[in-house]
Amino acid sequence: MINATAKYVSTKPQTAESGIIEDTYGNWRFTYNPAQTPLVSSKRKRIYRGTFESGVQSEVVAACAVAFEPTSMVAFGDECANLGLLTSLGVGPELLAVSQHRFTGTGVAAPVIVERDAGENLAQILRNKAGQHGERPILHAPGTPERELENLKILFDVYAQLHNAHQAGVYHRDLRCENVCVRRFGKRPADIRATVVDFELSAALMVGELVARAPLFGTLFSEIPSHVVGAHCMLEPNPLELDMGYLGALKYHLIRNDLPLNGIRHSADAIDDFLNFLEESVGYFSYSSLAAPPYARHLNQAIDIDPLAKRLGLTPVNETVFASRTLLAHARSYHRPYLDGEDMKACMNGAEARLTEMVDRIVAAKFETYKALRRKQGLEVIYERVEDQPLDLRRSNYAQAEHVPNKVRALGYLLVPEERASEYEEVTSFTDEQIEVLARLEHDRWMRERLEAGWTLDKSSSGGDPEKKTSPYLVPYDRLSERIKEYDRDAVRQLIPLVRSARLMVVRPKP
Repeated sequence: MINATAKYVSTKPQTAESGIIEDTYGNWRFTYNPAQTPLVSSKRKRIYRGTFESGVQSEVVAACAVAFEPTSMVAFGDECANLGLLTSLGVGPELLAVSQHRFTGTGVAAPVIVERDAGENLAQILRNKAGQHGERPILHAPGTPERELENLKILFDVYAQLHNAHQAGVYHRDLRCENVCVRRFGKRPADIRATVVDFELSAALMVGELVARAPLFGTLFSEIPSHVVGAHCMLEPNPLELDMGYLGALKYHLIRNDLPLNGIRHSADAIDDFLNFLEESVGYFSYSSLAAPPYARHLNQAIDIDPLAKRLGLTPVNETVFASRTLLAHARSYHRPYLDGEDMKACMNGAEARLTEMVDRIVAAKFETYKALRRKQGLEVIYERVEDQPLDLRRSNYAQAEHVPNKVRALGYLLVPEERASEYEEVTSFTDEQIEVLARLEHDRWMRERLEAGWTLDKSSSGGDPEKKTSPYLVPYDRLSERIKEYDRDAVRQLIPLVRSARLMVVRPKP
């Protein structure tokens, strides 16, 4: 049992068999069976499946808790930074809570991350060892029209996530069926969601970098190339070649409803079947007849993603669907480039729709603070209205404001208008640990914003050039100096005063 002094009282009955991971501040609770075998167990972390509930949401949701060893703070920090980037890209499981301190059964503080349960492992589904959603199978029988749509939806979800990740310079390096989870949220065949998980190996493109020799790796980059050239060879794929080769194999396994490439040795007929499949059905990866690296290209939205979305009847994220600029930006960040049935429900419900007013309040409050500071310093106020700012500056201000509710939620808190304050207990400050978590998220958000705007890393000692869009700070948070980290920390420290000036409040449930 993991104990903590909690202010939040769970509505879910507990049993002697239940383990509990609770927020130190009593904002949320994760309940699991401590007798279960962890989904992942290593020297650094353990992953448990259970349920998550908090006082700022009305439902109990299926979730997974990633519990790190107290000595693995660096790994925890890296994973938090990675999650911040991936969440902003709409990639991977939904982040429910993150904090640096939890109380373990031994009384030692340990960090934990809680994510929404992404569903059943695709490899297990294909092996028919999993795939039950209540009494309803996650996927229909192979060869049925329903299964064809389900396959298309899985491919769409994986393609969209990988496309977003690659655009930000993030590569998975282990994109096997074992690292894709599938869950069902509705009755229609296409009402499923595939999520790419375990981006722990992701990083910027480094040519020649290899991963551990898994059986599929040996099949794709030694056995098949040797068959093609007629002599033994071992390729050293870069991360793009690795991701696209694994993606081609994933599509092959999905369509064949089996995992024929996961073995150690394969017949010539089996290899030829895969090569024919690549030629006929995969346009982003193929083998050369020469002893050279395979052909691999990035996914193209118009070629690879848009046709799938059209066949599935998904809703495009555009101004026609979202008249509000803020809600449009939110949808593009977390659901892009198309919306399925679950996305539409989330984007249109009252909670997300209220983002429009809250973000507008934050932007206006920040702008008034800027003007007051300029006048106090005896400087000219260049822009009198938010609308007078240059487009790129206005977009940057909105992007930062749009991320505020996500930072608040990452701590298990909620952002509400001050007229609803009586329903909750106000949070008036963040702890040092919470500030550090949010500072990482803010730096990742800022870095992605700059990269998408065309900025590049300045490796010189000049300090960068805004005119040329170069900066020496486009690096992971842990590579920043303490002086630069303080800018991100200061931004977090000013978050609560900022939202209060916008007539908003950071809150948690009343005890």
